[in-house]
Amino acid sequence: MFQAFFIHKLQRDLALNLQWVDFLETKEDELTDEIRLAASKIINSHHIWNCRLRKLIAESDLMDVMPQLHWKQLLQANSRETIVYLDDFSSEEKIRFHDSEGVQLEQLSVDLLFQLLQDNSFHRGQLVLLCEKQGWDFNLSL
Repeated sequence: MFQAFFIHKLQRDLALNLQWVDFLETKEDELTDEIRLAASKIINSHHIWNCRLRKLIAESDLMDVMPQLHWKQLLQANSRETIVYLDDFSSEEKIRFHDSEGVQLEQLSVDLLFQLLQDNSFHRGQLVLLCEKQGWDFNLSL
């Protein structure tokens, strides 16, 4: 039940994120550091949630700026990893992890998946605001 819901949402988020990368590529020479960081946060937060779900240590931090050349590849890899995780996931599994401040927490895996989706939308919203601040005309969804 949950698998189909999350797969649908992940595929939608990936499609939106890839549209944003395509748009940002048209503005490559005008990208501010803030915009590069906002785009990277979409990638990094998803990676961090994937690592928490799989009980691994994240290779990147939320504030790491990813090379623009690899944005699409990293977005696709993150989405694939979450979908693979969903193959065997139990919505009742409790997962222990450390938050960004080092505090140990425990939550149900399904709650972490919802947080992953929420963070994705939040960081995409930040990107929208930064692009509007630049006065860029775009016709993309959140």
